[in-house]
Parts: sequence; structure tokens; C-alpha cells
Amino acid sequence: TGRNAHMLRDGAPDYPTTRPDLDKLTRAILDALTGVWWADDSLVVGIDALKVFGQPGVTVRAQRVGS
Repeated sequence: TGRNAHMLRDGAPDYPTTRPDLDKLTRAILDALTGVWWADDSLVVGIDALKVFGQPGVTVRAQRVGS
């Protein structure tokens, strides 16, 4: 808390197991890209998602598969 709120303590776990849930985060991203990258998120055939400590934000890499 306070001025050290941005720092992780030495014993902090490698990955956060707190809210928000990873499935809810991925669902929000899929919904946000509907109509932008794909017509419907049912077209998505794979997801590799990881929740880590660090600066807030998201990185999305999408590629077309198949024909």
C-alpha cells in the first residue's frame, strides 16, 4: 500500500490467483474484438492466455488459420 504499492514483495507468487478470473478477461477481449477482427467470437479456434503480475494491459496476437 502507499508509496510502495507498485512493488512486489520477495515472497510474492509468480502468478496472481486473485480476481478477475482469467476466463472472464478472455471473454471480454473476445467480445470486444467481435465486429472488429471477426464477425463472431465462435470463429475463434484457440486461445493461449496467461495472467501475470506487471503493468496493466493486454497483448493480443491473432492470426488466420486454415483456408
